[in-house]
Amino acid sequence: MAYAPNDRTQNSFDRFLEDGVNLSLSAQWNGRLWQRSSNLGIAYILSTTQSVSLQETYLPSELQQRGLISPSNLTLNFGHQLWPSRVLPGKGIGVYGRVGFTGGDPNPIQSSLAMGLSGEGMWRSRPFDAFGVGVYLYNWTTGLQATLQIPLQQELGLEMYYN
Repeated sequence: MAYAPNDRTQNSFDRFLEDGVNLSLSAQWNGRLWQRSSNLGIAYILSTTQSVSLQETYLPSELQQRGLISPSNLTLNFGHQLWPSRVLPGKGIGVYGRVGFTGGDPNPIQSSLAMGLSGEGMWRSRPFDAFGVGVYLYNWTTGLQATLQIPLQQELGLEMYYN
């Protein structure tokens, strides 16, 4: 898919794509793996729109050296059902995740990983209850560290829910 990077409500078609174009390429597979529902998806987004470097956001223009850059990112999503529900068809307990990488500038996150285990429809007495536990890891860009002027470590977290 190709689309204009700016809000089109303020401009007319005679200036369409004047500021560049965003390209989004993706593919998704849904099927069965080891006799269980599974999915795998990949997406790549690239912008030809020139953005200001995150490192130089707070610098006066005469000190900016990097120039304009074009942001991009790549993500991989996956899911696999481990135990199917006997209560609700199509539901069950599964493992899901996402891995992402960016050019790192102007995006403050260089790479990320999120994985979790979740379930729904596992008890006859409460067929619509859902639960999950997940972990995530963010790697911050050097551009963000330079902008904030402090060293940053990876961010690691845990999330849990019951609904």
